[in-house]
Amino acid sequence: MSYLEHNLAAVPVGFRKILALNWPILILLTAISGVGFIMLYSVAGGQIDRWAQPQMLRFFLGMTGLFVVAMVPIWFWRNMSFPAYCLAILLLIAVEFVGTTGMGAQRWIDLGFIRLQPSEVMKIALVLVLAAYYDWLPREHISRPFWVLLPALLILIPVFLVLRQPDLGTSLLLIMGGGAIMFLAGVHWAYFATIIGSGIGLVVAAFQTRSTGWQLLKDYQYSRIDTFLNPDRDPLGAGYHITQAKIALGSGGWTGRGLMQGTQSRLNFLPEKHTDFIFTTLSEEFGFIGSISLLGLEYGTALALIIVIIGVLGAAYAILGGLRAVAVSDTLNGAGLLVVGVAVVWLGLQALGEGSARMGLTLLLTTETHKLNAIGGPSDPTPFATLFTGMIFANLFYWCTNQYVIQRTLAAKSLAEGQKGVLLSGFFKVLVPLLMMIPGIIAYHLYGPGLASIDLAYPQLVRDVLPGYATGLFLAVLLGAVLSSFNSLINSAATLFCIDIYQPWIGKSVTDEQLVRVAKRVGVGITIFSLLVAPLLQFAAEGLWQVIRIFTGFYNIPMIAIVLVGLLTRRVPALAAKVVIVFHIIAYGLFQFSLKELVPIHFLHLYAILFAIEVLIMLVIGEWRPCVESPLRPRQA
Repeated sequence: MSYLEHNLAAVPVGFRKILALNWPILILLTAISGVGFIMLYSVAGGQIDRWAQPQMLRFFLGMTGLFVVAMVPIWFWRNMSFPAYCLAILLLIAVEFVGTTGMGAQRWIDLGFIRLQPSEVMKIALVLVLAAYYDWLPREHISRPFWVLLPALLILIPVFLVLRQPDLGTSLLLIMGGGAIMFLAGVHWAYFATIIGSGIGLVVAAFQTRSTGWQLLKDYQYSRIDTFLNPDRDPLGAGYHITQAKIALGSGGWTGRGLMQGTQSRLNFLPEKHTDFIFTTLSEEFGFIGSISLLGLEYGTALALIIVIIGVLGAAYAILGGLRAVAVSDTLNGAGLLVVGVAVVWLGLQALGEGSARMGLTLLLTTETHKLNAIGGPSDPTPFATLFTGMIFANLFYWCTNQYVIQRTLAAKSLAEGQKGVLLSGFFKVLVPLLMMIPGIIAYHLYGPGLASIDLAYPQLVRDVLPGYATGLFLAVLLGAVLSSFNSLINSAATLFCIDIYQPWIGKSVTDEQLVRVAKRVGVGITIFSLLVAPLLQFAAEGLWQVIRIFTGFYNIPMIAIVLVGLLTRRVPALAAKVVIVFHIIAYGLFQFSLKELVPIHFLHLYAILFAIEVLIMLVIGEWRPCVESPLRPRQA
């Protein structure tokens, strides 16, 4: 019985195979592809349809093919491996007779709708046939000479055909890929030592036979080796491309020249800038930090990369997709987060109770009970007294004037649908203690207070309690939710700027096309600012959410004060709202940051105090300079 047949019962079938995929790898692949789309857009000079759009289509088709292939039973691919290998060999032979020539090599077959490169098909077919071979071969035969010779021939036949095209790079990839499979299958190391030694001897022989009648390599291949070792020997000839690539890398510096600002690619100094030299273009435009982010993903680097990806993709989604895209993505991501959030609570209780959710709940309720106390003390992030002061106005702002909520409500197809949406959102808001607070307490029981940051508690719990496929699903919907929140911010901020600042400032009629164009530029500006600020949030000692609430105070209180005064009186002029906004920004900044040591008042209490002062200021201005013409009651003719 083969290894595959022995383990076939454990292989998931049907839709469960999708869940068993390596989702973190797929998400990372999608993120890197997203960076590639951006770079293709850049090297095309801001044209999406030249290279980026076709690449997006190919990526979509490839991912679709991936999921289709994943749904096919694995035994089918084992049975089809040898026919696929034979087909690839026939295609490589066909290249000799009907192949098309390009850039000095005959590697493609023109099918009309696509140019097929059989060597790429062989890369997959070779892996399949070698895997099927070692699945069939008994373990005790793996290192016997005859059974080693057969897979070696399976590798060398396509290598010989590919070398004739000529394509030395793909030939080496076939050798290394096939050799890696043989090594992983358990072939004795002595075979590999012999091959490596022979390879070294072959390299020496290749250089010794240079410029003789029986040299092993072609002249252009020797020239490539010389150029690789010393590109400065012919900087305007064979070494020109490498020299220009080095100039591009150096001009990028640490942070890069900026998107679509690369001179080497935009001025066509780099050949094949959209394929072979795309990474060089990335390095020039995003610098050392941007390029190393794709190569080494330690915590800080990975964080910076994720911020850039979310920022760019979120901005593109909001700018190109508009509010409809935001609404659709919110619905899908919200449903996914709700399902996974409930699963985290249940599995976390099971982990705490060593397999029993009931025991975990009992442990949660009977030990470290101070964590269940919702009445925060004066030194806690949210003291209990703030519920009766600034917290009231913060929630009034969120549910009554927050653009995230208001825009979605106004986008509903009817008043009834908008009301249902708001009420349903309120219900889910009530579930926050269950979905967020309880997992935090579970994490405290499991890990104690030793985590580097409280923001790491939930991710650590998710990683430990969710199975691999579910972790991938969680990361997918979480990334989608973050993207959705970010593009909602861009959409809301751009709308406020265009309607409340740009249009009044212009002082004349502005077309919808102009507003859309300005909104897109504002969205780009907000994105750049966010990318610069976001990495700093990892240093927040009290956690990300607390920092967000503190900085929200710069605009939420004056906004709710202005709305309430505007609803309750018609005497207050627009001047009062402008005065209050300026006053609040200065006063809140001073008391929350500059004078924090002298006046140690909690920011939520400061909310309430400033709210009362600002309402009073507007009423006083209304008495001093009352609004002559009410905006709600037009002047009589």
